[in-house]
Amino acid sequence: MLKFRSMPIDTPHLPSDAIGAVTITRTGRVIRRLNVDELPQLLNIVRGDMSIVGPRPALPSQLDVLAERTQNGARALRPGLTGLAQINSFNGMSPLEKARFDGEYAEQVTLGGDVWLILKTFGYLLKPPPTY
Repeated sequence: MLKFRSMPIDTPHLPSDAIGAVTITRTGRVIRRLNVDELPQLLNIVRGDMSIVGPRPALPSQLDVLAERTQNGARALRPGLTGLAQINSFNGMSPLEKARFDGEYAEQVTLGGDVWLILKTFGYLLKPPPTY
C-alpha cells in the first residue's frame, strides 16, 4: 500500500503507536498534522487494491490482528482508507480492539453504512491533531 513516509527508513515495522514520537521525522510531523499521509492510498483505491471503507491494512508483523480478522471475517474484505475503528478513536485503542471493530463492520457492510462512515471520517479529520 502506498503511503507518504513519516518515519526514518530504518524504523522497525511496528504500528506507529508502538514506536513512539521520537522516530517521526520533522517532515513526518507536518504530513501527519495535515492528515495527508494517507493521500497516496487514493491511488491504491483507483487501482482496486483498496476500498474507501474497510479495515485498515495490517502490518505483516501484526499476527494477532490478522488472526482476529480472519476469525471475524474482516480479512475477507478489501482494506480501506477509513473504517469503523478510525472513527472510534483509532489511535487510542489496541490493535485487537481495532480488529474487533473491523469484524463488526464486516458483519454489516452496506452502502448506507459506508456513506455514514465516510461522513464521520470528515468529522474525525476536523478534530485537533494529536501531538507527537
